[in-house]
Amino acid sequence: MVGHCTSPPRRDRGFTLVEILVAIVLVGILSAVVVVGVGRIIGQGSAASCTTSADAARSGARVYWTGNGRQPVSFTEMQGAGALDLPDGIGLDVTGLVASGEGWNLRMVPGSGSAAPTFTCSNGDVPDGFTMGPNGHYYTFVSGTVDWSVASAAAATYTDGVNSGYLATITSQAEQDFVYALIGTTNSVWLGGADTAVEGVWRWAVGPEAGTQFSTGSAPYAGAYARWAGGQPDNAGNEDCLHIYNSFGNVWNDVPCNWPSNTGYVVEIGG
Repeated sequence: MVGHCTSPPRRDRGFTLVEILVAIVLVGILSAVVVVGVGRIIGQGSAASCTTSADAARSGARVYWTGNGRQPVSFTEMQGAGALDLPDGIGLDVTGLVASGEGWNLRMVPGSGSAAPTFTCSNGDVPDGFTMGPNGHYYTFVSGTVDWSVASAAAATYTDGVNSGYLATITSQAEQDFVYALIGTTNSVWLGGADTAVEGVWRWAVGPEAGTQFSTGSAPYAGAYARWAGGQPDNAGNEDCLHIYNSFGNVWNDVPCNWPSNTGYVVEIGG
């Protein structure tokens, strides 16, 4: 028989140095392609431009995270890191959290912990007399002695061009601190909470959180935020409406909904 000559099996020696160098170059080229043009805000005025700009901002946030190992907390920070391009005609407010184009503004809401920021569009500028809070919503303090229902109806007349206002619904310590700074230490103001439906079951009665329970008595409900003063709520005389009370250290208290000593209310606008 004639023997068959077989070749020894080919051993996989892995990547050669040349192959590794080529791969590095290709990755670098692809990375450059990904980064170039990402995060460019659009300057033209329209709702579509704001939506496109929101997409660009999200892309810029991803570029920022890749380069810095953490999430950005303002447009200003993203711009300084080269992750966001703001062309002529786009302005930033003093907080660095609102980018305004022609006929629209884009709000950045920084994420909690390692969460990515979110971006929301609205038409027009920040409403006159309003300031943006830590959640990207707008707030203003309105002075005047009115019942809770009157204040609630008045709050609903405010708008940012897209969303209507409502009595503030405070859902975090950061928001509580912001509202406290907004109203000053001498004011007691209505908030959007009440227990008129079921005594002791406190819910937000207005805004996006309408119907959401935040406490049973003084105990926060299911992890919700509540900031009652010590010993409150105590329902001392059919007290069904929520306010921030300066005499109790500017934290929460329950009072009758027609309580005559409130000095105003806080309007919030935001989806």
